[in-house]
Amino acid sequence: MPKVYVSIGTNIGDRLANLQTAITHLKDHYSILAISKVYETQPVGEVVQDDFYNLVVALRLPKTVTPADFLIQTQAIEKAMKRVKTVHWGPRTIDLDILLFDDVELVTDTLKIPHPEMANRLFVLQPLLEVAQVIDDQQVINTTTQLLAETRDQNWVRAIQPSINY
Repeated sequence: MPKVYVSIGTNIGDRLANLQTAITHLKDHYSILAISKVYETQPVGEVVQDDFYNLVVALRLPKTVTPADFLIQTQAIEKAMKRVKTVHWGPRTIDLDILLFDDVELVTDTLKIPHPEMANRLFVLQPLLEVAQVIDDQQVINTTTQLLAETRDQNWVRAIQPSINY
């Protein structure tokens, strides 16, 4: 059964409620292994916008779910939560990014695994390491620790402690 790591972010509306709703949608279909703390983060890029709340969730998927199937599901969650893509790296009610899908390496027009920006984002690496440690995924711990040591991302990231239920 595939183990998948997903980054979830939001900076429009009730950010905690948005994260909780996304987790609830995922829980309706998949087994949640762990969820990181919520991290408040500085936006990336040149677009002036509010700060983000981000987290990473580790999931267990049925064997029959492919990366393409799972992408369709995450996009359906975004659509259900009224995600509108108007500006690249702009404000959003919710954003679900597939970071890792077992040991799959995949490049298509619509999906790249591992996520190509993962190594450049502290707001992804810090919660990814946290979740990997909770479920004792040594391969992801080692890789993420190395990426954290090498990243050039200087944006601020701070953990906050609200609970996300699952």
